Amino acid sequence: MISVYNIDKKELVGIFASTSIAGCYVFGMFESRIRDRIQSGLTEKKRIYNSRFDFPIAVRHSSNRHLQLLGLNHGVVFEGYPSASTINIGGIKYSNFVNEKSHESLS
Repeated sequence: MISVYNIDKKELVGIFASTSIAGCYVFGMFESRIRDRIQSGLTEKKRIYNSRFDFPIAVRHSSNRHLQLLGLNHGVVFEGYPSASTINIGGIKYSNFVNEKSHESLS
């Protein structure tokens, strides 16, 4: 499970069930090089630039609290960020997303 952060605001953008789903949300498409950039961000703790956002992001393994929020969903996206409805990866559609209203659910 992957958590994506807005580095500038120091807040959580979303929580995703896999690196592929996170990559598709962050870059708006899926390719193996996208998944590799997410994986590199995880292992090397590097900032990621040139995503669909105009700010740098960080990706980290999700905490237990984040895993509870994710539940059986494919992703959770927080208020202020583009919602996710369906993500298509290799012909498989992932559509079980939750759009959270605020970060208060993390308290």
